Amino acid sequence: MVSVLFIITMHNYATTPSDRPVVKGVYKFTRNPQQLLVALMLIGIASITESVFIVISCILQLLLMYPTFISQERFCIDKYGQEYEEYMKRTPRHFWKI
Repeated sequence: MVSVLFIITMHNYATTPSDRPVVKGVYKFTRNPQQLLVALMLIGIASITESVFIVISCILQLLLMYPTFISQERFCIDKYGQEYEEYMKRTPRHFWKI
């Protein structure tokens, strides 16, 4: 299921004009679906394999994603302006509001 959502996310990204922010599909529910879906895949792999290395890698990825999110959001605000700021108000960074 997660891999199907990832493919849909990539399609949403690829079919959106470069002068517009991606706000369709999975992007309606989170501003960072690609990164979050990869994290979910790693959590699934870690639980199946019971690999401590993968669990640690997943935790590190989750911690290191936050600065990347902030940087991407700044870039998008600079590129898309008010349209992206409105998108940020209605769409959580993750799948939940913090």
